Amino acid sequence: MKTSTQLRAGDAPPGSYQNSCRSIRFSEQSRALDAECQEMNGRWSPDAIIVPPDWSGDIANCNGMLVLGGC
Repeated sequence: MKTSTQLRAGDAPPGSYQNSCRSIRFSEQSRALDAECQEMNGRWSPDAIIVPPDWSGDIANCNGMLVLGGC
């Protein structure tokens, strides 16, 4: 069983957020995805989201916030 660890992009749930987020962590047990995501002004903002086990859509970075399904 994996615990929350920093991941390579290939180990995290897929999504466009990977292009503008860093320090990506994902817990398979709690399904929590957290990362620092870049805002439009260039600042980095920490955020987290719960990813449902059956999610197959995009996970996006919307101005520093992780969202399911795109902006």
